Amino acid sequence: MGKSRMEVEAELLKLKLPALRDMLRQSSLKVTGNKDILVARLLDHQYGIPEGGSKDTSNPKAARGRPRKDAAGGGGATGTKRKRKKPASKDADADEEDDDEDQDESQSTSASTSTSSPGTSGKGGAAGDDGTPSKKRKPYQPRSIPNVAPQDFEATKFPTLRKKLNGHVRELATLVDANWHDGYEEQGDALDQYFKDCQATMQAVCNIASVAMTSFDRCNEAMKLVADSWDNMNTVPMRGGVDEEGGEGFRIDLTKVGRKRTAFKLTDALNFVWRLLLRCSAASTAVDDATLNRYIKDAVDYGCDPLNKEQDEEADGEMEIADPYEKSGVPRLVRVFNAEVWKSLPTNKKKHRQRKAIDRRFNGEKSRRTRNYSDDEDEEGGGGGCQQQ
Repeated sequence: MGKSRMEVEAELLKLKLPALRDMLRQSSLKVTGNKDILVARLLDHQYGIPEGGSKDTSNPKAARGRPRKDAAGGGGATGTKRKRKKPASKDADADEEDDDEDQDESQSTSASTSTSSPGTSGKGGAAGDDGTPSKKRKPYQPRSIPNVAPQDFEATKFPTLRKKLNGHVRELATLVDANWHDGYEEQGDALDQYFKDCQATMQAVCNIASVAMTSFDRCNEAMKLVADSWDNMNTVPMRGGVDEEGGEGFRIDLTKVGRKRTAFKLTDALNFVWRLLLRCSAASTAVDDATLNRYIKDAVDYGCDPLNKEQDEEADGEMEIADPYEKSGVPRLVRVFNAEVWKSLPTNKKKHRQRKAIDRRFNGEKSRRTRNYSDDEDEEGGGGGCQQQ
């Protein structure tokens, strides 16, 4: 009497993989797969596929290990090969992470302290309502703001503005590092372009806050970016220091009242526009005291004088504010400022390390020197005998 399928299976399972593969080769069967698949293939070849398809109810282990392609094709030799799923594109994942990073950075300030909707979380965060991990939702980014000109909207766009201003800082630092002593003309041109972008941003803040009377969070973030980039710019060891007098000055047009304010220093222009923003914010019923305290804290940390205690009459004397809307916010601004709640808030001001200057006439790599010296003089450390290129 012949052996049953289960008895033969038990004997085959005791064999090692090389022996099983030899048996399959003798029967002209495929030799790929794990031990369970090889055994199932031999059993199917000898006894045939059990009734009910590829599932062998008498031996769950063999049924579990038997590949579907053998059952569907009537045997390992004639079965169709299962296609493997391609892994997700790494580039797509990287792009998604870059977008998330930009959005996270743009939401790192006080203007973006909003809570996420229920059931949503970031990567690795809490699960959704059904218990499955939910994909992080990107915050809504408007493409325009009602009553705000497109150029003002673009001039205060957080990622673009931050990249542009920090790019100016890096450009000046590169020029100073390349030629600290003699590159002052190129460095001056780089500063002038930086000042133009700062003026465009401050003009946009003035238009949005006083004319459109909206998006005060956006304006406050834009002012912080300008002030922070100026702090960072001052860490560049430019010869003679970074001059804050920008060419023809900084002209801020008060289009609503038909006036203009010209400041010859960037810090004066920042003070003027930030005071205007604080007054307009205080005049708005959409800005509560907690938010106004945050604005005041940011302004004071970056050196602004919210109440104009220095009495800059030429800029905007306390008793002669032309815009009625701006003037209506002064009493509330004074009250909130004097309450000093803002002093207990954490600062958002960044700290920038001072960069080091290298006088490449005498120091640094020889290939980057701006003066030619003989090798003997360079080894002796002497400074004589220099020739300008």
